[in-house]
Amino acid sequence: MHITYYYPWGFFHPIRSGAAVVADRHLSYFRARGYRPRVIVLGNGTAEAQAAFEDHYSWVEDVHVFPPERSAAVQRNYEVWDFGRFLAAHAAIAEVPEFRDVLSRPTDLVFLNYAFSAPLLEAVPRGASRVLESLDIISRQFLRQRPSAALLEHHLGVEFALYQMFDAVLMINEEEAAFAEQRGVTNSHYMPRGMDVSDALGGYEHASGVQYDLVFVGSNHGPNVEGARRFYEQVFAPRLRSRGMRWAIVGSVCEQLDFRDPAVTMLGQVEDLDDVYRRTKVVIVPLFSGTGTSIKTLEAMAHGKPVVTTPCGVRGIPNCEEQVVTFDFDGAPSLVAEAIAELCQSRVLRESYAQKSTAYVLKHFGPLGYGQRMDEVLEPLVSSRTGSTSLSVVRAA
Repeated sequence: MHITYYYPWGFFHPIRSGAAVVADRHLSYFRARGYRPRVIVLGNGTAEAQAAFEDHYSWVEDVHVFPPERSAAVQRNYEVWDFGRFLAAHAAIAEVPEFRDVLSRPTDLVFLNYAFSAPLLEAVPRGASRVLESLDIISRQFLRQRPSAALLEHHLGVEFALYQMFDAVLMINEEEAAFAEQRGVTNSHYMPRGMDVSDALGGYEHASGVQYDLVFVGSNHGPNVEGARRFYEQVFAPRLRSRGMRWAIVGSVCEQLDFRDPAVTMLGQVEDLDDVYRRTKVVIVPLFSGTGTSIKTLEAMAHGKPVVTTPCGVRGIPNCEEQVVTFDFDGAPSLVAEAIAELCQSRVLRESYAQKSTAYVLKHFGPLGYGQRMDEVLEPLVSSRTGSTSLSVVRAA
């Protein structure tokens, strides 16, 4: 069973974004089933970063890295946050001889991330099964500034037409999967993320003491930048800083934040995020826009941390009222501050949330259930290529 796997945001180890969490889970699934994908990555990175990535995934068949600047057409289009430009970039990638050679090699299954990568299918061998990880309805991500109904409708129409080019489309948000089905998408599958809670079990906080009261983890994606700024201006600076609260911010979002405060530590990229979680009392997820599922909320819950967030921060995480503290940050900043202060003052309360959160994640997003759901989607594709009626037959291949 030969698999070609494509990811458009550079090296996804170390994990620095929600999309990277999803990609890492894909690779973990393939490895558990005995598959060795051919991995293709679009993006830049240092030689050291590439070496670390290849070492972590040394078990795959091979790794191919395509820096956008290798093609003027790719770089020109990929630098602009626009759905059409990203589609054009991938159409150009499919025409680059080196890249086209890798895509056209014999394969049984092609697994792409994000709908805008669909033009790559033009170079894929005929007969290969095609799977798309949509992650979210990306049209809405590209049109964050409240577009007209007609413009959004046009983008959705293009995106859902691209879905039809695949044998299966995986969607991490159940409501979005249902919406796509209502719009005529017949090959979509709700695939909630598989989260590992093993790091949380046995110790939610470092015995040696907690270093931070709050932590926010995010990439330099626009909604993360907006959320961190609004939380600082509306909640932290006027209501929590005077209480001696310490806030740590992790990830490339730090590069886009212009406020400087002795009570706020900009950690940037870290080597051991698990350790940061264990040294933190409360995780905040101040998101006001977004699609798909809030991976950062799930990740915090899986680490046994109490989460204070907005309604947007629990998208794709159903019926979690008892596990996550949710407020309208704009409408009730004082209530947000009081909830955070109460959690920071009570370890008993934090551990209560930790136990409820990890139990919830295991039940609804556990790795065992994730693997079974992936088997259900991929098994028909595997059988059509190998003649096997069960994935278990080919796991050791």
